[in-house]
Amino acid sequence: MARWTGFLLLALPAFCEPTAIEEALKKARVPDKPVAILVIGSDALAAALEKSLGDDAVKKELGSFLVVKAAESDASVAAWAGGGTGIVVLSSFGREFLRWAASDMGDGNAARVAELLAMARGRYDKARKEVAVACAGFEASLGGQDKEAMLDLAKKVTALKDPRALQALARGMDGKSLKVREHIIQEAHGIDEKLGQEMLAGWLKRNPQAPLAPYAWKFVAAKADASLIPLLKDGIETCAPEYRIPALGRIRERSNIPYLIELLGRNSASSGADSKEKEKIRDECNFALKALTGQANEGAAAWKAWWKGNEKSFKFAE
Repeated sequence: MARWTGFLLLALPAFCEPTAIEEALKKARVPDKPVAILVIGSDALAAALEKSLGDDAVKKELGSFLVVKAAESDASVAAWAGGGTGIVVLSSFGREFLRWAASDMGDGNAARVAELLAMARGRYDKARKEVAVACAGFEASLGGQDKEAMLDLAKKVTALKDPRALQALARGMDGKSLKVREHIIQEAHGIDEKLGQEMLAGWLKRNPQAPLAPYAWKFVAAKADASLIPLLKDGIETCAPEYRIPALGRIRERSNIPYLIELLGRNSASSGADSKEKEKIRDECNFALKALTGQANEGAAAWKAWWKGNEKSFKFAE
């Protein structure tokens, strides 16, 4: 039986021609076209599959896909197929959508291959329409006043776990309902870690002081990498420093060290109405600097002196 994975996330393996997969996915994204990987084994079925590719009906069905052939002899193909000849269909976002194993293909005649490709195309079109309908309903609700309906529709969209929905969810982040915003923040990375991160980071860049921005930072900072350093630093003292400073301490980038020392120095004064906030920033800076350097200094003066003497020779621990 075919196994329809329903957009389960799998890491994209490196094939013998990895650029072929990568290029196919780049081309697939905008028209939202599925990618068909034809895994060619060393069995008799492989010869039948190869022969079927010249059939007009098979060619017609393959026109709905971006097609990449990969040899089963490449060890990494085992990540897609359990061994032997088969067909794996990826969504335009690189997730495995469906696979046909050798046992599904009969003797690999052209009629059977065309039938399997038609079934894959139909299921993909159905899933795409389901996402489009759910997103349209959610976006239409954003212009109304029924916030509970907005939340219910947002939950239907996020339950699909489909990256194609992130554009609609980004509009929901700018909507009237804070409950909807909270829900989207919670679910974005589960839909797609990379694209969900990009969506939330983009929203934070546009709305640095918006309600629930600190909550969004909790999720974004936890998965931040070097590409987000400028955003992490921008206005760090005014929104969610308790999440952003530790993130800088986890990203092994030399420029973070003098930045954190300077930030620590800026918040050294302990008097005034904001003394507790400054104390939290100082604590986070000290912890972050210790994480980056392995040193046990305390306070801006000690860190400045250490960095002055070690800046040229400093290397991160292996």
